[in-house]
Formats: sequence, structure tokens, C-alpha cells
Amino acid sequence: TGTGPYMFNPATAGGGVHTITYTYTDGLSCTTSKTFTITVIAAPVFTTQPVSKWVAIGGTTTFTAQTAVPTDTYVWEYSTNSGTIWTAMPTETSTTLTVTNATNAMNNYQYRLVATSCTVTRSSAATLNVLDRPYQATYINWLNWGRNQLTFNWTAGTGNGRIVVATKASAWPGTNNFIPSDNVDYVANSTFGTPATKHTVGGVDYYVVYNGTANGPLSVTGLDRLETYAIHVFEYNKVGSIILYNTAPALAQANPNARMTSRKEETFGNENQVAAGFFEMGNVTPNPASDKMNFDLTVETPGMFSVEIINIQGVTVYSNEMNLAKATHSLNISLSSERGNLPSGSYILRVSSNGKSLMQNVIIVK
Repeated sequence: TGTGPYMFNPATAGGGVHTITYTYTDGLSCTTSKTFTITVIAAPVFTTQPVSKWVAIGGTTTFTAQTAVPTDTYVWEYSTNSGTIWTAMPTETSTTLTVTNATNAMNNYQYRLVATSCTVTRSSAATLNVLDRPYQATYINWLNWGRNQLTFNWTAGTGNGRIVVATKASAWPGTNNFIPSDNVDYVANSTFGTPATKHTVGGVDYYVVYNGTANGPLSVTGLDRLETYAIHVFEYNKVGSIILYNTAPALAQANPNARMTSRKEETFGNENQVAAGFFEMGNVTPNPASDKMNFDLTVETPGMFSVEIINIQGVTVYSNEMNLAKATHSLNISLSSERGNLPSGSYILRVSSNGKSLMQNVIIVK
């Protein structure tokens, strides 16, 4: 009613079906009316935005977005350069996008949903984060060992964590051995034989003795004397519930590695050491050494003595045996001879007799 003109504004009216009645009254007070409807399709409004996801390399994940009311069309877009350029995915026309076989190249890809009715609305962007397997740890280095324990460290790989697994064996089994399973967060205890850490494969018992982010030193206890234990460090990358392990060995770089426990419990150090009633070992001089090492050995119980130099991988690189009488002996090791020509580095000098061993840390500089 009244005088016009009258304008219908869809933005003001909002989405839905609107009834409009036009009434006209002439000068003779004759009235006529016309009623009709206008359907306003609202611009898409996202009620659910896609969220960024982590996925294991080679894995599958989904992105989901939702609008308040159904729209005419949906299509997903992706960007490989942080949103600078977007490319449509014409076959992906639902509110859920499934990404399969994720690769390293897809790390940091972004995805968004385009909803179209009379107008176009785009969702916010979500990022695909691809979690890869780390490089393996290397060089298990024996720091100390006794009759019931082994202490060692290692060179960490590129993972944000790692487990250490031990088994009683002269070497890590070559086949049918323990391999960590992805997405399993293993219980660990540094006491070998803890039931909750046990995993049996092919009749062989393996124990997870560490799970964390460090690279040692780790002391594994609860061992039997004069037994050899094989140790394997497995790197992993972990984000949320996703855990990806590197299950490969680094054989050329001393992972896994094996070490025998001692007959008796002894200590390391660079002070005079005494195996009471058997022998006493004096300080090694010079230390660091380049041409030769000298030390005194006071023997109380005569017999055969073994002198060894052991590298950081636990491998004996020099060995000599001698029959010594009760006395103080001044011993030297030539580092320029063919047998004693060792490269620069850190070593352990070990003297053993009658089931007793004394050790000192030594450094060779060439």
C-alpha cells in the first residue's frame, strides 16, 4: 500500500522464501491485489572449517568442511606454495576430501573447499603435514661394564625420540628378530628382564630398556655375568598418536652392537686401581699418548695377564698376553709398531688376569 516505488533487497531480507503482495486502489476506490513469492538463496556460510592434519608418509587422511545449508556445488582446491596459487580438484565435489599415499613432496600442501550457490564462498585453508621416518642412530659406544651392567651411549639420528632394545645374544639376530611396530609407544625399563618390556620373536626374548629423547649414557642392569648382550637403537618420529620407526640397522656404524659382561665388578677411571690380592694398575702416561703408553703393574698373584686396547665401538684393536711373576712391572705399548699403530681417538686400556679386570680411559693423538 502507499505510493512507490518499492524495492526488494535480498541482502536485507535474507535467505528463504519471501511473499510479496502488491495492492492497487484506483480513484474510484476499486482495489486489486497481486501476490507472488521470491526465493532468496543465501550465500554459503561454513559451519565447519577444515583442520590441519598430520599423516605418516604413505598414509591416508581426510579433510572435512560443512556449510549451514546445502549449496549448488562444492569443489576442493589445493595449493603447493602456501596459498599463493590455488588449483581446483574437479573430481573432488563432496564436503570430505580424502588424501591418499602422502609423500614428502606433499608436505605443507594446503586444501580448502569452495562452496557455490548464487555466490562463491571459500573455507579457510588446512595444511597437510607429512611425517617421515628418521635417519637411524649410530655408534653404540661402551662406557662401562661390570658383571651385572652395561653402560653406553650412542650417536642420535634425526628422530625426535628413540627406543633401545636388548637381548641376550652374541650378536643381533639377522633374521626373524624384533622390529618395532609403527604407532606403538613402547614401555621401557633399564632393568633387563622387566616383564612389561618383554617381546618374544622367534623364541628369543627382547627387552625395551629405554624410550626417550636422549642419547645416553644409559646403564642397563639386571644382567648375568660373562654373558653377551646385543643392543639395538631404533629412532622414531612422533607427532600425537603417529609414531614412525626406522627399523633398519646401521651395521657399518656399530648399531646394533654387542658386549660381554665381566666376571667381576670393576670401575673405570684414571686413578690407581686395585684388584685386591691380585694386581694393581698405575696411571697410564702420557695420556694423551702419541708414540707409546707406559704404566706400572704390581702383581701379587702371578699368572697369565692379558693387555687389551678397546675402541669406542667395543672392538679389541690391540691384544698381548704375558706370564708375569710377583713383582712390579713397568710395561709399555708402542703406538708406532705395526700392531700398535692405532688412529687418533678415545680407547679403553684393559688388563685382565685370574678373572679380574682393571681398565683406564686413554686417548691416542697422532
